[in-house]
Amino acid sequence: MPTDPFVISTDTATYGKRVSQQIPAIARVGTRWFCIWYGVNKGERGISGEGTGCYNTLAMSDDGCKTWKEIAYFIPDPKLAAQSIIDPRLSATPEGPLLILIPVSGQKGRSRSVLSVLLKNPLSKGEPFVFGPPKYVDFGFVGSAALIGGQVYFTANQNSSGPPPWHESVGMKLYRVVAHENDQIKTERVAYLPYAAADGSLNSCFEASLAETGKGSILACFRTTAEQYMTRSSDGGKTWSTPAPFTAHPNCANAKADLARSPSGRLVLVFNRWATGRMNMCVALSDDGGETWPHYYVFDDRKSPGTSYPNVQFGADVAGQYDGMIYVAYDHGRGKTPPNYEKEITIARIPENSIVEGKPTSTRFVVSK
Repeated sequence: MPTDPFVISTDTATYGKRVSQQIPAIARVGTRWFCIWYGVNKGERGISGEGTGCYNTLAMSDDGCKTWKEIAYFIPDPKLAAQSIIDPRLSATPEGPLLILIPVSGQKGRSRSVLSVLLKNPLSKGEPFVFGPPKYVDFGFVGSAALIGGQVYFTANQNSSGPPPWHESVGMKLYRVVAHENDQIKTERVAYLPYAAADGSLNSCFEASLAETGKGSILACFRTTAEQYMTRSSDGGKTWSTPAPFTAHPNCANAKADLARSPSGRLVLVFNRWATGRMNMCVALSDDGGETWPHYYVFDDRKSPGTSYPNVQFGADVAGQYDGMIYVAYDHGRGKTPPNYEKEITIARIPENSIVEGKPTSTRFVVSK
């Protein structure tokens, strides 16, 4: 059975400080930025926060990610035991609302489930923010959303283990948003993405991300127990090629990468450029739809503690035109790594052309720590 929905709170006194926090996502609506991540406010500092009692924090910035204000918390239902609100994703929608996708885990007798909720008035200038009712999408975690053919696509990712056959609730299930009804999204399942290995031996948490490479063409990147794998579709996501490992750069096993299409037309992949651990956060660019990745930049080389869970978005000026800036949200110091109990949610701003020109630079903003 699916989990029950989370509860939305604005109680900053209770939820505004955390002993651990990680796995951010960002989105831009107009010139306003939103960042969401999960953490926990009880227990020993530095814990990875994968137990019960975790919640999501949603914050906004009106000055280009320099400063942030927390505006809402998505918390476990206090009437239920053992819920945990984890790994969120965000997406601006063509219709205007901000789409928030949140997995709910840990509830006794229920399976981890993805729920969606719409922030109806993301550009509010003083009136309270208004959220639609949460809606169940499918089982699993949720992948990074992408705009494909003018519609929002994302995956519901439920890990599978052991030999086949597997239950239909697991795997990488591709969805698209087909309508907004009653302040909720209406979704359609498009297909299943293929596993890296047919026997499931490379299955991990998947954490798929998507990028449109042409009309009807999509590239997907997902996590495995070896390295990142990629698969392609030429029919709008209905069928997919046999996945192949991403070998253009070193990248570590069991780590999330994030793939997106820049308004410039290039593909952008952010990942840990390190074969043995979550460090050396790197951005790579492709001019040929992901066939080659010649331009790259390690923009955060902190190793102790490391960096992980990137999410990519792109800037715009007041007229809505791309301003050439890549924004990457990620965490620094996830988990218990004494004596460095870091719990930093970070955003790096990187001029895209500086990478292509071989003179890369970046500016780093701290959202929360």
